[in-house]
Amino acid sequence: MLPLISVVIPLYNKAEYIQRALASVLNQSFQLFEIIVVNDGSTDGGEKRVQSMTDHRIRLINQDNAGVSAARNAGVASAKSEYIAFLDADDEWNPGFLEEISILQRNYPEAVMYATSYEIINGNDRYQKKFNLPTRSLLYLNQYIECCIESGTPICASAVVISKMSLHKIGGFPMGQNRGEDLDTWFRLLRKSPAAYCNLPFALYWIGLPNSSCLANKEIVLVKPLFKEIEDEVASLSQDSEMYRLLMDYLAYQKLMIIERLLLYGRGQDARSLIASVWVSERLKKKLSKSYIKSFIPCTVLLCWINIKTKLKQIFCLSLA
Repeated sequence: MLPLISVVIPLYNKAEYIQRALASVLNQSFQLFEIIVVNDGSTDGGEKRVQSMTDHRIRLINQDNAGVSAARNAGVASAKSEYIAFLDADDEWNPGFLEEISILQRNYPEAVMYATSYEIINGNDRYQKKFNLPTRSLLYLNQYIECCIESGTPICASAVVISKMSLHKIGGFPMGQNRGEDLDTWFRLLRKSPAAYCNLPFALYWIGLPNSSCLANKEIVLVKPLFKEIEDEVASLSQDSEMYRLLMDYLAYQKLMIIERLLLYGRGQDARSLIASVWVSERLKKKLSKSYIKSFIPCTVLLCWINIKTKLKQIFCLSLA
């Protein structure tokens, strides 16, 4: 029997965590799957830990280091199923993740992407972001953008299942990007069809781990392919339309994330230059003003304040849970 879902796990120097990720898949209540681990040129022996697990559904593909998009695309190309689930090697699923995906597939057959909410784990802290969405529903591009701007992205690369055909139509995950390639992919998919979404956390997204891409990657790209995707969508719209304003806000939001990253590395002048190019709406004016002020603050002071603020937010989220 062919697997109903192919699980693709890109692996690059995550030997310490890969068996935890694999165990979370093997412990699913829904068992009709295969697992494809794409070893993207690891140097820490992670592939040996994969080989030590004896479940016949696990396949290992070795390739030279080419980046996470190349690893995911290689896994998709090798998948036997029409539906591809993605899981990063240092994240994990709750036991009911694939079963919830199967419910979404039955309820929303018109969707090409299925996703659930997720919990964030940072050290001993564990919290869920709150998205203003129903428990189960279709998620359209405008709703996705609203969530991103107000609360952060509702779709995590470790809590999503996508049809192989729809990925093929958009050319797969974009190559040559080492950050934000997943956001580019979600946007291109949602331009064409809605996603089916469960606003309950079925995945665990670990941050702050050694070798985490968000820590290891210090290169900052000031112009992303996603900007062009948004601009292409905007070009066909009237400037008076609600969708035009929403997309321009989303473009500003994407640039704000880059600005905040520039500030973390003490590049205040670069941040101010990018701020000058950002579309200013009422909803983002306050955030832009704060970023402009922070661009004059030494990064050591700024990091200290961010750590305090993050801790307070986590305490607040935990108190609401």
